[in-house]
Amino acid sequence: MPLEERLEFRLDSRTKRALQDLARARGISLGEAIRQILRQALELPEGPHDRREAARRLIDLGLHGLPSPEQLEADIHDAFGHPLDAE
Repeated sequence: MPLEERLEFRLDSRTKRALQDLARARGISLGEAIRQILRQALELPEGPHDRREAARRLIDLGLHGLPSPEQLEADIHDAFGHPLDAE
């Protein structure tokens, strides 16, 4: 989803440091960390970047015996009623 809107607000330095630490730990920008937190708090669906990050984390786990990407997409479609790229 393209980022079209800008929002500006102030934080105390403790909160900003905590957000920066979180972003650094996740390997993402501060802005993306804030977007993820807001989407989670608002219970919004994840965007394509979040799915790629989740996939990267799964790969990093080194799990074996996972279903094929086609099977995963079919399972997601069955569960949610739309393909991954339908955003």
